[in-house]
Amino acid sequence: MTGSEPEASESPGSVSGLCEQTVMGKAASVVPLQDGNLLSFHKSSQQNQATAPKPAPVQQNHGGNVHSEFSFLNQSASSSAFALELCSGTAGLTAALRACGLEHSVGIDYIVKAGCRAPVCRLDLTAPHAQDMVRDWLRLPSLVYVHLGVPCGTSSRAREIRLSESDPPPLRSEEWPEGLPGLPAKEAARVETANRTYQFAASTILLCNELGKDWTLEQPHRSLFWKTTYWRSVEQHTDPVYVKFDHCMYKGHRPKRTMVAGSFAGLKGLETFCDGQHAHLPWGRTPHGFATAEEVQYPLELRRAWAAIVAEHVKETLSLIHI
Repeated sequence: MTGSEPEASESPGSVSGLCEQTVMGKAASVVPLQDGNLLSFHKSSQQNQATAPKPAPVQQNHGGNVHSEFSFLNQSASSSAFALELCSGTAGLTAALRACGLEHSVGIDYIVKAGCRAPVCRLDLTAPHAQDMVRDWLRLPSLVYVHLGVPCGTSSRAREIRLSESDPPPLRSEEWPEGLPGLPAKEAARVETANRTYQFAASTILLCNELGKDWTLEQPHRSLFWKTTYWRSVEQHTDPVYVKFDHCMYKGHRPKRTMVAGSFAGLKGLETFCDGQHAHLPWGRTPHGFATAEEVQYPLELRRAWAAIVAEHVKETLSLIHI
């Protein structure tokens, strides 16, 4: 899910993240538990174990004990593999990952919304201390995957379709992907906030690549984010796998085309395009605002398919690690 995008006047806080492909060092083995889904680590060495700092206060909106979930991140030698969904929104993908065996997976976002499907920690990840926390979490041996759902509001091509003067104006273009020159102060500040998020996303993916960790990042397939220098820096230093799909093929209401970039080829299993065999709700204005805002959450069938691919990849990768 694309994460929350606060107003520039607020403390900005979209999250960006990375993921891990292997256990730190060689002194670790991975054993699937009874049902073959839940992954467990058995470590014979505590050397070079990273310890994450205590997370910021969290909000409980999913019906569980959020504080106990996040104390898990403070353990330097956790026994279970887990994932982070950064810019998680209501953490739908996190919930699906937990159902697939990564049961301690958590979401992180600046705004913790009602109806979260899994534990979500509220963090401002444009703040240096929060960025340091993410980098520390990346070094936890049991962190196996991170997804980035960076906000797309300032980069949306939907802004180019203005039905009235009151509709949101474009803030970027292909010529000016980091922001149009001469924007009003409020809009310029919003773009600058988003750019700080994009910059952190790029830097964390590069760190992810350095650490040998798996990651994914999602945006609309025509988002101007893909044109920014931040993403270009990722392409220059990594070899992303790209996959596109239409949400309606996963029982979404509209044919929203999304592109996911990531670190492993199994993501290609998500690729599917509208077959024209079903009806769609219209785009444009709705009684509640704009149709695009109704499509920010990943459909349930997409979350399940995505999580299953990640879980299978994690098991295949970790099965290669031996004491």
